[in-house]
Amino acid sequence: MTLGCLRVAMAMAISGNDHVGWGFEKHGGFPVNPWHSWAMNLSTTAYFVGNASGMDSPAELQGEIKLGYVGIGWQLNNIPSHYSHLETYEIEEAKILKNLRPDIKVSVLRNTEVATVFWDTAKAKMFDPTTQDWWTQCPQKNGTMAPCVGSWGSPAGNTPKYWFNFSNPDLVDWWVNTYIGEAVNQTVFDGVYFDCCCGKAPGVPVSAAAQFAADAQAAFDRALRLIASANKWASAWNSDGAISQKTCSTVMAAWMKKGANPAVSLQPLAPAFKGHGTPPGPAPKPLQCGDSCTLTVGVDTHNTGIVAPPVKMPNQENFTHSDNVAECCSRCQANTNCEVFELGPGGCVPGTNCTASTINCFLIGGYTGIIVPNSHRATGCVRAPPSPSPSSWEMEQNNTVAAFMIARGPSAMLELPVGGAYENMAMYDVDAPVLQLDFGAAVGLGTEEAPGIFTRQFQKGVVRLDCNTYTSVFSSNPP
Repeated sequence: MTLGCLRVAMAMAISGNDHVGWGFEKHGGFPVNPWHSWAMNLSTTAYFVGNASGMDSPAELQGEIKLGYVGIGWQLNNIPSHYSHLETYEIEEAKILKNLRPDIKVSVLRNTEVATVFWDTAKAKMFDPTTQDWWTQCPQKNGTMAPCVGSWGSPAGNTPKYWFNFSNPDLVDWWVNTYIGEAVNQTVFDGVYFDCCCGKAPGVPVSAAAQFAADAQAAFDRALRLIASANKWASAWNSDGAISQKTCSTVMAAWMKKGANPAVSLQPLAPAFKGHGTPPGPAPKPLQCGDSCTLTVGVDTHNTGIVAPPVKMPNQENFTHSDNVAECCSRCQANTNCEVFELGPGGCVPGTNCTASTINCFLIGGYTGIIVPNSHRATGCVRAPPSPSPSSWEMEQNNTVAAFMIARGPSAMLELPVGGAYENMAMYDVDAPVLQLDFGAAVGLGTEEAPGIFTRQFQKGVVRLDCNTYTSVFSSNPP
């Protein structure tokens, strides 16, 4: 997704094309993809994947080729290229992926709201004096009007971004036929996926908002027709939601209804496959003074992804040099107006003193909120939270795939969650056995054979999901 959606304050904006997937809503969802496959290793997708530090590493490539549909991210080779020439690197990357796995499908990102300099085609028009009216207009200090300018944060640094003026026919022709069309015409690409700035566009007066939204939808519909005419797929990173034990029956009803619609593609979300690539170890022992802490420059290196809150301590070396709870404890004990306590996933651990003005030392275990800087605090450490048991997340993975297989149509995709502006495959458990299942084509639609119990017959087996017990079974037919 777009980082740094910082925009100028300006006249009232539209509410139509300001969120991901907006253009698909009038159609009831994404169109069907042209290749159709029931195998899970051709029915799993992740968007915004790739390395910003260069072209994808061997490890990244090996992860991506285990997907069925790869959404190359805008960050590809962003740092060495100084955020430029993305179209060239997209083609190069797609060729590498298809050389490694010929049946993989590859898509590239195009934006539905803003342009920036990553794309050479966009950069040329952003700074062309003859195309300055292609972008929404904001007043300048000298009394003139000029393109509204925002900031797009990228690993190589922030870049300017301009908002598309979809009420300008020339902009629309370029947006459809060049910005999107050149990607569609590349034989190495199988589709285009869309993103937005995901905020209201500046420079659109209230009186023009309705027409602007209609013009944006008309442009998007032209793009959909162009993509379909090339026998390729259009999608976005929004989803049909995730399933859980609490919502199981309700979600199944919605997914099965959409999966049975031959005009659209179901795309559920699969959070159970994020962050579980390595089987968890034993739960940590209760926190005690003297326990080691794995903090390095504010990041828990033992538990990737748990980051220390952005707190500047009075003695900053505590976050850069102090690596053990013993020091934290000794410093705290030297101050009678404090208490050592632990923050857990839900906030303060019960029984500890969480008054910011009296806390001198704190230990963080899985907490993802923000700790307000306080001059009374002396130090802090990060401790990894308990890991979920293998049986817990494997159950979630199995149930997610079972629900997907029972509800899906032939062009459905199971989406691995977008966790930020861009992803790398190390965060996904693409080696999970259920993502390798191939039961052949479905034999009819899924059914609810009893309240909360769903089944579906396939050519090579039967899938069953019991929402009452939240369990699933995959039974293959004997050869």
